[in-house]
Amino acid sequence: MLSPGDRVELVACSDGLGQSALNEVQRLRESLEQLGLRVTSGLPLDRAYGDSRSPATAHPAPDPTRAQHLMDVLEDPSIAAVLDVSGGQLATGVLTYLDPRRFARANGFFIGFSNLTAIANALYGAANASSLLINPRLLGSNEGVRALFVDACLAPSATAWLATPARPGSTLVTPRVDFVRGSELSGTLVGGNLTGLLSLAGTPWFPRVDGAILALEALSPTYSAVAVGLHQLRQMGVFERVAGVLLGQFTSIDEKLGRGAVPALAVELIPDVPLATTRHFGHSNDSLALMIGEPLQLSQLD
Repeated sequence: MLSPGDRVELVACSDGLGQSALNEVQRLRESLEQLGLRVTSGLPLDRAYGDSRSPATAHPAPDPTRAQHLMDVLEDPSIAAVLDVSGGQLATGVLTYLDPRRFARANGFFIGFSNLTAIANALYGAANASSLLINPRLLGSNEGVRALFVDACLAPSATAWLATPARPGSTLVTPRVDFVRGSELSGTLVGGNLTGLLSLAGTPWFPRVDGAILALEALSPTYSAVAVGLHQLRQMGVFERVAGVLLGQFTSIDEKLGRGAVPALAVELIPDVPLATTRHFGHSNDSLALMIGEPLQLSQLD
């Protein structure tokens, strides 16, 4: 995916960052530069623009400006990867101003997490492009995650897997799972954050789900909100078309009701298809990655 000397661009397509997150981004920048990567950022990442508005918002720059910049950097052949260091709620505002024809010419890999699920799945739908769903800021703050990223995503020379964001089968992108129903999952991986995915419903950006593995996780929605989201996906016919469902961390619910609450709900609301759980991806400080738009095979480990 990446080699020393490559240029990577930091962007914020969702909410602008506060000081604590900006400190994490500085550590990320230093870590990437130590790996031999050239790090640039053409737009602000903080909330200065939003704070200047009345009423104040979390926007780091206007939606059309961020959309234009995202298309520019994804098309730029000198940029190997685009790392979105933001999160929150505002990524769908960028989608409003994207040109699908330009988006289909994406050149660099996209890396982001949480609300950036919307961008990653839109890229897969428009350009058949794969993205790495991970919190980039962890690469500057968690040595274990950074080591796995280096092993999976940095290549000293051209290899057969450079066409993907990470080495297939690497620990970084291969969840260890427990099956609630069935014993195997196989298909192209789509989804990610439940709220981010549902923001694409009824838009041209909703991913192709036929025969896919649908991954789902969430940070703060209530148990009732997750139930509503699963009902919505069922009413959309999504669960009739996927090859199976992979449940990650549901942070707030896991803490309040236990890790079995969402899987039990999923068994009730998701009919027939294989269903597995994992702690591999979500919002924890040691969450790893998923490759959206890439094939994945999972089976129960003894």
